[in-house]
Amino acid sequence: MARANRRGFRRYKQKRKNRKPSEEIPEAEEEERIEERLTVTNNVCPVGYPIGECVSRMCPDGYSCYKNSCCAVTPEINCEDSLPKCYTYLCHVDGYTDFMTQFCPKTCAKCAVV
Repeated sequence: MARANRRGFRRYKQKRKNRKPSEEIPEAEEEERIEERLTVTNNVCPVGYPIGECVSRMCPDGYSCYKNSCCAVTPEINCEDSLPKCYTYLCHVDGYTDFMTQFCPKTCAKCAVV
């Protein structure tokens, strides 16, 4: 087992040695990567987007701490789907988000934070 690990490390070391110095990332690609990271963090709240992280599990008035992010407190939404067939994939499709929040809150996890 140890011999296999040493061989693997040697291969890794050789690949790193032969690698060219990294080139600078074009600005457009860097902006896309930043947007992707923001998109991942923005999908924390059941409704809307977080304004930032909770500080000692506390948030400003009108916001509640949810998954360590300050999310807007929404009016109570009936947490039952009012349509017989609610498809999860439609929850995040542009043009369907508001409709799905209103008629399929349980499927889309869009119930009130409180």
